[in-house]
Order: sequence, then C-alpha cells, then structure tokens
Amino acid sequence: MMERMWSTSPSRRPLCALPRKLAHAGFTLIELMVVLVIIGVLAALIVPNVLDRADDARVTAARTDVNNVMQALKLYKLDNQRYPTGEQGLAALIARPTSGPPAPNWKPYLEKLPNDPWGRPYQYLNPGVKGEIDVMSFGADGQAGGTRPGAPHRARRAGFTLIELMVVVAIIAIASAGVAFALRDAAGAPLDRDALRLAALLESARARSRLSGQPVRWVATEAGFRFEGLPGEALPDRWLADDTRVAGNAVLVLGPEPVIGPQALVLTSASRPELFVRIATDGVRPFGVAAPP
Repeated sequence: MMERMWSTSPSRRPLCALPRKLAHAGFTLIELMVVLVIIGVLAALIVPNVLDRADDARVTAARTDVNNVMQALKLYKLDNQRYPTGEQGLAALIARPTSGPPAPNWKPYLEKLPNDPWGRPYQYLNPGVKGEIDVMSFGADGQAGGTRPGAPHRARRAGFTLIELMVVVAIIAIASAGVAFALRDAAGAPLDRDALRLAALLESARARSRLSGQPVRWVATEAGFRFEGLPGEALPDRWLADDTRVAGNAVLVLGPEPVIGPQALVLTSASRPELFVRIATDGVRPFGVAAPP
C-alpha cells in the first residue's frame, strides 16, 4: 500500500500535507447524535420555563400597576362620591374631567398613567364585568381574553418550534465539533512535535552516514533513543515530551547506502495510548510523518 508522507527536508518535494492526529478522532457519529438529541430535549424542557419566568415578571408588574390605579380610583370616589365614568376614563386621575359628572373636590391622583408591561394602556370599565369597576390589561397579544379581574391575559409559549429546535441543535453541533477538534489538537500537539523533530534527526543522521561512509542505526531506549555509529553528542537523544514512547522495538538502518529500503516506526503517548503517529520512508525519499495505515 502506498504511504502518504510529509518530508522535513526543504530540498525535497513533500508527498502530502501534515499528519494524522488520532487513531480514534473523537466521537462517533452515533455518539454525537445521541448527545445532541439529549441536549435538544433538555433545551426544549428548560428554555420554555425560563421564558415563562420573564412572562411571570411582567404579570407581577401588571398586577402592581392595577392595584396602584385601583387605589387612586378609590381616592377619587372618596373625594367626588363616584368613580370616573367610562367616557371620562382613567384620564380623570391626572386631569380634572371637563365633561360628564363634575368632580368638585378633584385633585391629582396619579402623576401619569402607566402603560402595561407590554407597552399598551390599561383598560378601564365602568360599570365593570367582575365588579363595580374593572381595571385590566389585555396582555402580550393585546386581545381580550383574561380570565381573572385585573389580571393580564397571558399568551404562554408551548416550547420551541421545529425550526427553532433545529437551529439550536445545529449551533450546538458546530460548537461541539469545534471544541472536540480543539481538544484533540491540543492533546496531540506534543506527540506531533516529537514526530517532526525525529524525522528531521533521522534525515540528519542519514546524511552524516552517507558523508562518512559509516553505518548508522537508530535504536529506541528506555529514556529516549540513540544513534549508533555517530559520536555520542552529535545528535539529541531525548524526547521533547516526557510521555512520548516508541511502539515495539524499532531499529532503523540509516546508511551509508543511498537507498536504505522501506522503514517505519510508530510513536505513541504513555498518558494517551489512543494517540499515535507514524514516521516512515520508502528508502529513497526522506523520512516523513505519515498517516496511519
């Protein structure tokens, strides 16, 4: 099977772009779908309740306003022996009525008339439906239909529409994929650095073997690796990451022949065994980081 490799030598043409990352590259499609379905169900259950809390706050504010207006109307009646007529309306609380029954002892009862939490005026009925007078709000939809005196009509949301749920799930899927790839890349970065560094060291040792005519071998050790046939300090013999390991007992022959035959080794992580990277050559081209077979 033809191997796809990336060369570290600037004088050679690369055979592929940068390496693989993981043997198991994160979630499977089924696992991701299950997680997204669970998140979607939880969102469908929780979010409407959160939205209803905002609606409840508006209802509470409307009740407070209605109570304040009712108190002002009672004071109006105490001073003038009657409530404002339906034609005079709630405006009689902030300005002396100029038509209808007179208000001989009128005084300002409110600084201004409040609007309900949905931005519309409160409704005033005289005579009322539920009592002598009624003050009410039509609620969020602005339509008649309240069931309690003075209580706003509430248009409750039953949850997400299908389109809203699909948009939420799509956003979560994109975010999950981004986080998964970011975490995966962060976990594999030290191993990749060691792989690219080793590929460059192998090419350096191979070049020195050709120049000197001396056989050179690369051998993995418990603490790192060594280049047999080169002076002890000629090239590094330690990994950059403490948990980088070589899978198996790899030995590479690096020369002095120009063509050394196909050779490969696999680096893995002691702390994350599912991470691994392969370094290989076909014997002619430079060592490069290759996708796992």
